[in-house]
Amino acid sequence: MKLKLTALAGRYEAALRKHLRPGARQSLQPALRLGRQAVALGLETLELARVHERARVNWELSHRNNGIIKQAPWDFC
Repeated sequence: MKLKLTALAGRYEAALRKHLRPGARQSLQPALRLGRQAVALGLETLELARVHERARVNWELSHRNNGIIKQAPWDFC
């Protein structure tokens, strides 16, 4: 389970980075696929929130000084 969660977290972070890229098309298909994978793994809501938080923090750290952070929508719900 831990290995599968780690793999899902990596895919989630990559999808979030792609989604937040300036000029990115706003497709919900990657989110839908990741959500289905999370359900198949039996992830609890809190676990998915932690995955999101880690991805968000990593993204913020990599974009700390370029002004993009102000544009990013961080609401999980």
